[in-house]
Amino acid sequence: MIYRVIIALVVSFWAGMTFLFIRSELFPESEARWRQLPPRHVLETMFREGESSELAIYYKNEKVGSLALYPLQQAMENRRQVTLRADVLVGAAGAERYRVRAEVLVRTDDAFAVQEGMVTVHVPKLALRLAVQLDRDRFSYELREEDEVIASDSGLVRELVQRGVPQLDLPGVVSLPQRITVPEISARLATLHVQGEPVDVFQVRLRHAPELDTLVYVSQVGRVLSVDTPFPIRFAAEGVDP
Repeated sequence: MIYRVIIALVVSFWAGMTFLFIRSELFPESEARWRQLPPRHVLETMFREGESSELAIYYKNEKVGSLALYPLQQAMENRRQVTLRADVLVGAAGAERYRVRAEVLVRTDDAFAVQEGMVTVHVPKLALRLAVQLDRDRFSYELREEDEVIASDSGLVRELVQRGVPQLDLPGVVSLPQRITVPEISARLATLHVQGEPVDVFQVRLRHAPELDTLVYVSQVGRVLSVDTPFPIRFAAEGVDP
């Protein structure tokens, strides 16, 4: 009797594997749908695990800085918070470079709707601080040169969005749209090679415009491993294959 059970299990296993293989070969679009998942699942994993991420910043395959990401779930206040800290060397090849330090803080509600954010940027002798409160429709910024305020403003967020942003052309790279738009977000299961070995990960795609995507690869424990942008800028954790 036990042998019949074992044989039945083995036959069932191989029949199932054969079915999945045939389905993926004959109906790849079905396989793609099967690997899709809600982006919220990836975000919930990141905040539930609370794993920090340490990434190197590459510009045209040259390491120019570092980026750290810290997710935090505030259970008592039913809010989530993520902090990004970047340290980058900026300057043309062969010219003197200077260090730029930036910190971005974003707070959301339990449904991941952004409530407020803050951006602080430090360059030699200059410091910029931008604060946005979406739930109150307010923004403010302040630009300092050493200890002196040289520019500041505040107002309604909807007025700031209506102004749009100047057209920005990056020669040989891409032209950015004149107005800021909310990207389309999708997620799926994918494979990333880490130290030469394939690893199952989440892939989050942010589509800013047609053929203008940012791909974020997140581990099963919520750690960001790699970010591919439509520019010659890439973020990668140690050991992630290019």
